[in-house]
Amino acid sequence: MTTNKRTGFDLDEVDRLLTTTKQVRKRLDLTTPVPYDEILDCIDLANHAPMGGNLERNKWMIIDDPDTKAAIAKRFAEVGRPYLAMNSEVRADDRSQRVIDSATFLVDHLAEVPALLISMRLDRPGLDQSQGAAAAYYGSVLP
Repeated sequence: MTTNKRTGFDLDEVDRLLTTTKQVRKRLDLTTPVPYDEILDCIDLANHAPMGGNLERNKWMIIDDPDTKAAIAKRFAEVGRPYLAMNSEVRADDRSQRVIDSATFLVDHLAEVPALLISMRLDRPGLDQSQGAAAAYYGSVLP
């Protein structure tokens, strides 16, 4: 085990967690409810991610109503399936196909997840912003 002297983190475990995230979609447990405390912990962790301009103006919507999840999943599939089909034709290598297959799994099963978390920005960028300011704004959660 390699431990970071400053943080005390097990760096081997951190590396393992950070290098297995691409495979998460196909290993989701779609049958077990997630307690709200755990969802709120995930939101807290997400709020530690870099944000454009370091302005933490994000809001979060937790959706666990089955009908609402189904409606969102239907719309997601309407735009997701054509996009994935187009990419499947253009990017036929094995690595790309595995990513597309994983994304297709998510499209097919989105309504089954215990809860959807939607991140939002309630403000809008100014019309006179420079390209750099706009990039910082849009580099965060989309409005």
